[in-house]
Amino acid sequence: MIDGFKAIAEITDFEEWKKRTGLTFYVGTDDDTGELKNTSSRVGEVVNTYECKFEEYTLTVKQTNYFNGGILGAKSCLLFVKGSFHKNYFNGVNFQQFPNSALSYEVYHLSDVLCLSPSDLKLQNIEVGVNVPLSFGVSNYIANSVLLHRTVPFIEYKPDTTGLILGRYAPHTQHSIKCYDKGLQNKLDRQLMRFEVRYTKMQPMAIFGIATFADLLNKRKVAALGKVLTKAWDNILISEPGVNLDTIGITDIQRELLLMGKYRDYWQQLHQARPKYFNKQRTKFRDQSTICGGQDTQGEIRNLILSEWGELCAG
Repeated sequence: MIDGFKAIAEITDFEEWKKRTGLTFYVGTDDDTGELKNTSSRVGEVVNTYECKFEEYTLTVKQTNYFNGGILGAKSCLLFVKGSFHKNYFNGVNFQQFPNSALSYEVYHLSDVLCLSPSDLKLQNIEVGVNVPLSFGVSNYIANSVLLHRTVPFIEYKPDTTGLILGRYAPHTQHSIKCYDKGLQNKLDRQLMRFEVRYTKMQPMAIFGIATFADLLNKRKVAALGKVLTKAWDNILISEPGVNLDTIGITDIQRELLLMGKYRDYWQQLHQARPKYFNKQRTKFRDQSTICGGQDTQGEIRNLILSEWGELCAG
């Protein structure tokens, strides 16, 4: 379902809006000079930044004061909201199922607290994903089998605060594909993989009619986002477990492809040197893996993604 996001809204009168919401915003000062840490300026304008933590959400207000000949003129005020609907609903964790009804609750809840209409809150980025229960080890699968998305290799995440490496991601210009071990992250006694597409730009969401909080209340629009996940998963190159390199009839060239194709560097170098040949080899690798007894984990997980998404949308 929809998880992390960043949104923006215009505030007409910051002081009046603060009174209506009852929220407390803080301004930091320098211990030595007493100057505001959150003030920036350029010719003709001064920008003040205020922050507030509400539940699991971070609220930032940037108020710009415009001057003309040293005289204060107009003001503009922008509110930035950042957080996770999923985490806020479950008080800081996001491994449980987060159905459509819970998403709607969070959208209305946050909009009401901010004294804004859902249509006033314009999305700047968004995460679409599902938690997929697997019957095999998630971390090992991501490390050894999830190779690349289209032409982009999956990069290992940096260790978290406890030193754990939870998974990998494939970065693109306007989005990234994320795969990580949700069970390990939350110390669960079951195998749970998070598969997610994070959009850093909202242009790709235009085709789905997703632009504001109000659009997230439209069940039809949200349900259609399941296509984002299945398409992203279909475009991942998987090194399937169970491939038998001693399969009768396999040639040395085919065996070499199966051996080398397990490595992300092989595909990255091949794409850089021979992009057209890369596509042919990618197809051959998939086909030969199937012939040589490779499991169809890609198909299995695709079905699980569809099932989970359907269940979340119906809930």
